[in-house]
Order: sequence, then C-alpha cells, then structure tokens
Amino acid sequence: MSCVRHTAGLVWPWALQAPYSLTSVSYSLLFAAQRHVLTYMEDAVSQLLENREDISQYGIARFFTEYFNSVRQGTHILFREFSFVQATPHNRASFLRTFWRCFRTVGKNGGKYSSICCSPVTFT
Repeated sequence: MSCVRHTAGLVWPWALQAPYSLTSVSYSLLFAAQRHVLTYMEDAVSQLLENREDISQYGIARFFTEYFNSVRQGTHILFREFSFVQATPHNRASFLRTFWRCFRTVGKNGGKYSSICCSPVTFT
C-alpha cells in the first residue's frame, strides 16, 4: 500500500484520504458527546418530520437555523415534555433560566403573591 501512514506503529490506510488526524476526530467525537449533539439532531429531525407541511413554506435550512438558534437561546424547552427538559444539562439550565424569568416577580415582591400560589384548596 503506497498510501499508508504509519503513526506510533499503527497503520492507517485511510490516512491520506482524509485531511484530519485521528486525534482531531477523537476530539470532535468527544465534543459532540459532551455537548449532546446527537440528542439535538434527533430532536430537530423529529420536529422537522412532525411539522413538514409548515416547513415546506420556508425550507429545511431555515428550520435548522431557527431550531439551533432556539437551542442556543434556551427557548427550545418551552412547551416540551419533561423527558426532553431532563435530557441534557443545557436543557435543565435553560428550564431554570426560563422558570426564573417567569416567576422572579414573586420573589421581588417579597412573597406578595405567595397567598395566591399557596392558598389552601377546599373541595366541596
């Protein structure tokens, strides 16, 4: 094999076919795993398939752009099931930020609204 690269005693026949090293591939896979990229890709494709009629109006590329912008902004967890919110650390942090934004007035008003939230319920 003329296109074989020897690295630390290992033979990689594909080494000259790809412009990246094994370490860059390893780091890329590690990064993808740490950031739960597969979770978000699966969810994006699932959302795409569920809403394919609506998406045909503005295109798949725009859908993916908007989806990953919502992931970056933390709004992707709105109106989602608990299992999705719980799935990744980013989802949990996004939920807590959103929850805090929605209910921070309760804390700022010194519990003024706590009687509304915590009033006893009576059943008749």
